[in-house]
Amino acid sequence: MTMVEILKYTLPALLVILTAWLLLWKLLQEDREKRAFELKRQSQKEITPLRLRGYERLALLLERTTPEALLRDLDVQELNAQQISSLLMQKLRLEFDHNLSQQIYVSDQAWDAILNARAQMVLFLSTSLLEQAQEELLKGAYEPDTPAAIVYKATWPDEAVFHCTVGTLAQCAKENNITKTALITIGGFLGNAYDRSKLYDPSFTHMFREASAPAAGDEA
Repeated sequence: MTMVEILKYTLPALLVILTAWLLLWKLLQEDREKRAFELKRQSQKEITPLRLRGYERLALLLERTTPEALLRDLDVQELNAQQISSLLMQKLRLEFDHNLSQQIYVSDQAWDAILNARAQMVLFLSTSLLEQAQEELLKGAYEPDTPAAIVYKATWPDEAVFHCTVGTLAQCAKENNITKTALITIGGFLGNAYDRSKLYDPSFTHMFREASAPAAGDEA
């Protein structure tokens, strides 16, 4: 039997086997994709209500941690300002701790917004309780080396600004004897690492203006 005759019988068989294998592979691939789609749909069906409930609880959390809501159930007639601030801080901490698990159901951006809201409320309550405020801020969205500033008597003739970090807020206030009439600001804008606005940067070219000065890194 010659090679041509052998190929005459084997090639059709090989083509049939190859075709069958391709069809089987395609069927298996479609079945795998179908199973993955069904699994994803089932997962979303179970997770979506949990996510919606998480967002709902966080919306209620923001409502329950406004100054008016925090004060609503407190009897403050015989308390001084520091005692009231301390009670409000405790109530604020309890509200957030109770909803801490909701972060696994919401987006990172949503949870960061919640942490920022908590930090803002802490600062609102805490000029005379900076040690507690510092602790709360470090638990939230800020690192110990985040730039901060204490503005004493802002806009007054004897205004003073004390630069520090979130990790040294209480120490800075204590060293400078600040217990009231102070504004606390926190954020990277207080540091030295920032980008200049491109709108008026003379080293930046846009459709209305050519650059008139070299960029800071290009200067000799």
